[in-house]
Amino acid sequence: MFGISTAATASTSLTLKPGSTQVVSIGGNGTVGTASMTYVLPKLPRSGSGTYTALRLRSNTAGAYVLQTRVYPTGVVHVSLKKSTRSGKTETLTPLGTTKVAGAKLAAGKPIALSFRISGSSTTALSGTVTVGGKTVSVGFSDSSRPLTTAGRADYSFYVSSSTPGMSATVTQRAASLSTPAAPAKPVAPAPAPSKPAPAPAPTPTPSTPAKPAPTPTPTPTPEPTTPATPTPTPTPTPTPTPTPTPTPPPAPETPSTGYPDASNTGVPAGVTLTVHNGDITINEPNTVIDGLEVRGIITINAPGAVIKNSKIVGTSTARSVGLVNNVVSGASFTIVDSEIAAAVENTTWNGIFGSNFTALRVDVHRVVDPIRVLGSNVTVKDSWLHDSTYDATDPARNGTPTHDDSVQIQAGTNIVLEGNRMEDAHNAAIMISQDTSRTKLGSIQIADNYLQGGACTVNIAPTPSAFAPAITANVFGPERIHKACAVIAPTANAPVLKANVWGATGLAMSTFTVVQ
Repeated sequence: MFGISTAATASTSLTLKPGSTQVVSIGGNGTVGTASMTYVLPKLPRSGSGTYTALRLRSNTAGAYVLQTRVYPTGVVHVSLKKSTRSGKTETLTPLGTTKVAGAKLAAGKPIALSFRISGSSTTALSGTVTVGGKTVSVGFSDSSRPLTTAGRADYSFYVSSSTPGMSATVTQRAASLSTPAAPAKPVAPAPAPSKPAPAPAPTPTPSTPAKPAPTPTPTPTPEPTTPATPTPTPTPTPTPTPTPTPTPPPAPETPSTGYPDASNTGVPAGVTLTVHNGDITINEPNTVIDGLEVRGIITINAPGAVIKNSKIVGTSTARSVGLVNNVVSGASFTIVDSEIAAAVENTTWNGIFGSNFTALRVDVHRVVDPIRVLGSNVTVKDSWLHDSTYDATDPARNGTPTHDDSVQIQAGTNIVLEGNRMEDAHNAAIMISQDTSRTKLGSIQIADNYLQGGACTVNIAPTPSAFAPAITANVFGPERIHKACAVIAPTANAPVLKANVWGATGLAMSTFTVVQ
């Protein structure tokens, strides 16, 4: 075994610009060992999505294992383990296990300490601790799904979201002790046991010719399938037809391969090459299909039956108070599947999918205020990842008050299904239900088999004139929320039907809700 230990006590100061990442090597090289660091933020983030710090092991050109802290403007610290995989300039972060909340809030100028340990090969064992305000939280995970087994260095990185003003950080301590176990020696084959003495040969022996061994058949290689190129669609403007209130039946969804949705099973599938489309797309022809585009604008649906798949929608440099994908005016049905929606330039006016009569499957939506905003009936959101919403503690769009960001905001409608999704990182609520009295009355709402966390209370049902009772069934409530015990808040007039929900941290039943006072 060859080991390398490195340590440094001199402070390193970093200036962090909005939307930038800085990576600093600690040193060492190996597959097993430990790394640690301590850093200080002279000032907390003033607004935006916060500051991310990653302590990384087995870091090389293929990826790394990551112990990550995320510091919000409020001082709340989220702690998580992730696996980074790289292909060219593209990095994918896959969550490993659940995110935890540090036991104390971080104060400006106070230290936050990270310690990270790694071992194993075919099953890689990870364990980390983060200490804030004298309180330590631990995370752990065993990765046996395509683990990263190549030796790498220890390093750390800082990332400031593009919605967060520039800030600084000081690393006061970092150290690493890494090694690579020697490969086990190949066993030496024992000498064959002596055979019994051969019988005396015949007087006139005739040597026999051994039969040739049968040749080993060579397997015929299986040809690799090729993927036909997808032609770039050209939407044809036509007069707006009468909207169809019933959405087009969606393609049968695949079950996510590992647990709840994340970067590995939502968004644009691996291997898809996107063609850039500069500018907005307005769909005026029924049954239009958009496939394999990176849309640097917004998509507005004015004709029924549209399908958006294998695409990424990023908006323009100038934000608008609209959804990056929307049918607000027409209500025309559409389906979006295996796609990513994320504002290239964050702003507190962008939303993700905005409207009614739509189905969203395996969609990754982030870097917007409300990833999903429902204004009417017949909506299904399934197997999707809604996360990292845009937030500003002094939002100019709200007269200097905090952004009310929700993973899903429902303002009207019935026949609404939220199933098998992962919702996290919103500040107001993961699911916010309220009645816009100018629109369709609230009715049937099914919230089932989701992983839910974030917000002040995670599911917030506001007092409404509509007599409805959302069904909240078999969900797992994660640890992240401002009011720890408030998974669901609702008025007694709209008391939800709670069945088979659990707290993720303990596995205990979550069977009560907080009554709106």
